[in-house]
Amino acid sequence: MAQTFETFSAHLTNKPRVVSVIGGESIGDQLYDIQQGCDIVVATSGRLLDIISKKQINLSHLNFFVLDEADKMLDLGFAVELELILKELPAKRQNLLFSATYPPKMLEIASKITQNPIEVTIEEEKPTVESITQRAICVNRENRGPLLRHLLNTHKWELVLVFMANKRAADNIAMKFRKYQFSAESFHGDLVQEDRSFTLKEFKERKIQILFATDIAARGLDIKDVSCVVNFDLPRSPDDYIHRIGRTGRSGKSGIAISFIGHEDKDHFALIEKRCHIKLEREDIAGFELSGDAPLKEKGQAPIKGKRKSKKDKLREKI
Repeated sequence: MAQTFETFSAHLTNKPRVVSVIGGESIGDQLYDIQQGCDIVVATSGRLLDIISKKQINLSHLNFFVLDEADKMLDLGFAVELELILKELPAKRQNLLFSATYPPKMLEIASKITQNPIEVTIEEEKPTVESITQRAICVNRENRGPLLRHLLNTHKWELVLVFMANKRAADNIAMKFRKYQFSAESFHGDLVQEDRSFTLKEFKERKIQILFATDIAARGLDIKDVSCVVNFDLPRSPDDYIHRIGRTGRSGKSGIAISFIGHEDKDHFALIEKRCHIKLEREDIAGFELSGDAPLKEKGQAPIKGKRKSKKDKLREKI
């Protein structure tokens, strides 16, 4: 985002001073940059709160408050941090909230931040379904890695973004693929900012062919000409599915998005299809066909009354 401000202001007579305040980089350098004066602060909520707590930034004269990826920022995970930041802002300001998706729940929360909002919607040149070829390939979970290697060798995609469920899985599979002579790295929130920036730069410059990433890469990253997005693990929500596959097929170009569907994923992917208003034909790849039966869903045992101690009983024991 900070780089975007720099790009847009490149030809202005009076260029605004932009300071980036993010975790993983020296807070001392960031404090120094703020003390030198700035027009625009681009910040992550956690690091901004650190600086606010040190009383090293004064937001009382702020004019514009911009919330990017608002549907995620307004989610419960960031609600407390956001509330603390809002307390530091002047009552009179303009709020701008940007997001590719706005579930009703998020609109309800957003209404608490801004009054009488004006909604602006920008339609894409092509709908997602038209610009991206979406595929659903059925495969057993243990065969996803071999299938992905088969697809990579068959199609020779230049840049591939593979979404994983968690950081450990991203690290482990990137290491395995390097053993198979693929140029692969992992990308997630546990990397320090310097490593994240370097990895992203290498990927953009095609020095890395495959990036195994968590959902940190699903939003806000503009990487040109990603050949294919692979949902190795399905996203938790339909909105995240849209954000993930939107990393390819950008700027009117075509792209490919592949989702691996195992027995355990069928119901969840059907829900994603329903919410995204799509219906994909299930594919089988020779040699990697989905086999076996779906595991039976076992219901947990019903609670037995009187077996668990009440709060009163526990307090009595301590007396």
